[in-house]
Amino acid sequence: MEDPALTPVLVRLIMDSSAPLAGIERLAGEQYAQDSTGFPTVSYERWFDEKHRKLRSQHAWVKLHLMVGTIMHVVTGAKVSGEADCPVLPETLEQTRVYHRVQEVSADKAYLARYNVAAIAEGGAEPFIPFKTGSVDMESPSPHWRKMWCLFQLKADEFLRSYHRRSNVESAIGSIKARCGGLVRSKIAAAQCNKVLAKVLLHNLACVVHAIEKYGIGVAFPLGKATP
Repeated sequence: MEDPALTPVLVRLIMDSSAPLAGIERLAGEQYAQDSTGFPTVSYERWFDEKHRKLRSQHAWVKLHLMVGTIMHVVTGAKVSGEADCPVLPETLEQTRVYHRVQEVSADKAYLARYNVAAIAEGGAEPFIPFKTGSVDMESPSPHWRKMWCLFQLKADEFLRSYHRRSNVESAIGSIKARCGGLVRSKIAAAQCNKVLAKVLLHNLACVVHAIEKYGIGVAFPLGKATP
């Protein structure tokens, strides 16, 4: 787990383990959602609070970015990184498109950026990311941005109906932490990253088992590099 070379292997296994459920997601509209969550570690960060003149401490966190299918809650793209939420969406979306056809992507306001809207729309999907107060509207040169703005303003019920599928990613996060634990005990950064990804992989395998029992699907994991 302390070997950084294991990280891309785990990411690939997460993508591969989501492949058997692509058909179920396709029948349900191919709607995916993006979010992030933190896993506390046993390490502490300490600093001196100048305002209150006292020493403070808190657990260090490992941040997981993930995209999930909104029916089976399977993780289709994942990255462990300390980055802000917004720049990570194109990467998890690209991972998702390896085995899944994406028609809709929902995410919260933290992901509102023209490059995210463009990354979703240029792949043939519809973005559902709510606008912030003061967001530039129809004056934007981006046709994808203008289209989402019109839907957000003129067809709010339709927009929110798709946007609220985003709550499924929170269900997936809750399931991962309930099944595998929400604490990372390793102190080495590479091991922390790999253990979080291993939790995600275990969650995906549980989703596959659930689909076998509920829908009677046959499972054939991909053995080679897939094409989108």
